[in-house]
Amino acid sequence: MTQDATGPAPPLGQQRLALVVRPPPELLRAVAARTARPEVAVRLPPVSDPHLTLLYTPCRLIDPRRFRQAVGLLRTALPLAIRYEGVRVSDHLTVQLLVHPPDVIRALHIRTLDALDLAQYAAGPPSARMEAFDTTNVGATFSPHVTLARFTVRVQAEAAAFRFTDLPPAEQWVSEIWIADATARLDHRLAVRPRTS
Repeated sequence: MTQDATGPAPPLGQQRLALVVRPPPELLRAVAARTARPEVAVRLPPVSDPHLTLLYTPCRLIDPRRFRQAVGLLRTALPLAIRYEGVRVSDHLTVQLLVHPPDVIRALHIRTLDALDLAQYAAGPPSARMEAFDTTNVGATFSPHVTLARFTVRVQAEAAAFRFTDLPPAEQWVSEIWIADATARLDHRLAVRPRTS
């Protein structure tokens, strides 16, 4: 990982990696149109453009050999049909666009954790998951979603969520999962695509 305009790259122990799906452009345009509304403009912006995170983890937990196995697993899981529909406010006051089918995506998340030999870190209570992964959205309770906005006050989050309820459902045939540097703003580095015979 390289140096950018914000300064030198952090030490390896502080770097983060994410496996993400980029939503279709028409959905991103619809989200941007609603994000520009005055009621939503009071939000704290997400760090990165809207995306579905399949896994977020510190690089220090990743073994290179196991990572190659996980990439192989993802290649065999693609392509994948998903749908974006429904909005909620999380316990952390983020406005989230829900992703379906959640059980299929959660199963792929769990299989990826297993391939990386990280399941033991994800099996603990929220405090242990936060300590290991810097997020609690990992393991059996993983909830697939796209973060649209962040707030510090629930009433503002709920008012903003209402402004996103008219987003039309969007379908996506996922043909690639991106390996991204998630240390700061997402930097999409490499696309994992289906294995061809």
